[in-house]
Amino acid sequence: MEKVPERKALSVAVPDDLMEVVRMLSEHSGKSMSSSLIYIAERGAPIIIDELNKFEIYKEAVAKRKAKESSDSIKTNEVENDGKQKVKEKSGDSKSKN
Repeated sequence: MEKVPERKALSVAVPDDLMEVVRMLSEHSGKSMSSSLIYIAERGAPIIIDELNKFEIYKEAVAKRKAKESSDSIKTNEVENDGKQKVKEKSGDSKSKN
């Protein structure tokens, strides 16, 4: 039977920038902060930071796309409304000339 490695408690001071990564990973994964810190230690912080950066870039791209779609929709409505306004002005002008 294989022996499970003994776990030992360790108290560490984590720099603020790394702590932010630990918090983000913890929130993203649903795991505890200590589990997230162990995961980072096992995998390597640069790999985790790269993964999180890619995730943030993806979220920003989605937000920009949604904002553009919303903006395009508003512009389309303004053009449609502007065309209706011009038609009303023309019909009003012809009535005033009679």
